[in-house]
Amino acid sequence: RPYKRLPQIIFNYNQPQKNRTLNFGFRSEFVYFDRGNDAVFVNAKTNVNGLRLDLKPYISLPLSTQATFLKPKLTFRYTQYGLNENPSFKSNPNRVLPIFSLDSGVFLERETNLFGNDFIQTLEPRLYYLFVPHDGQTDLPIFDTGLYTLSFSSLFYEDRFSSADRVGDANQMTWAVTSQLIEQDTGQNFGAISLGQIVYFRDREVTLP
Repeated sequence: RPYKRLPQIIFNYNQPQKNRTLNFGFRSEFVYFDRGNDAVFVNAKTNVNGLRLDLKPYISLPLSTQATFLKPKLTFRYTQYGLNENPSFKSNPNRVLPIFSLDSGVFLERETNLFGNDFIQTLEPRLYYLFVPHDGQTDLPIFDTGLYTLSFSSLFYEDRFSSADRVGDANQMTWAVTSQLIEQDTGQNFGAISLGQIVYFRDREVTLP
């Protein structure tokens, strides 16, 4: 049976991004998860009820030109639980973790002619570094967290997990490159190809049960 969220309150603030200036943002969620005490859930690790408070303030410093960008970002994530009595968990576990990322890229273009039409072909290499220290987190329940589906955009996520019950440890670098073909007269994009890979500098240890 899915958890009921009674209630769920979300508050997010993202400052309009300004170049060469410290930018601030904040993400937060307060939610109470209730699955009841149905006897079918005999495993205490999958039938815990309680509240979760998740706070994610961040600062970033975008440094951009017409052809390049560099964006260091520092996030602090604080998660606090208040759990109903359950033999598998403490009543008030919490977690505090810093998250550091450094995103960078270059935008290159050239004019080309194909089938008698003028096009602009772009070449957009990108490097993304992510560091999150290890925290076992086995003292925290799993309410609504899973792994993201692998996609090109997921190569640049701060976390491989989809919600707050787990924060993945990381020391990794993503390299990627995208090329687009754009018609000069109309601006129509005739296609793009992207290639990317994550290089892990250490094994990942945080997992779902």
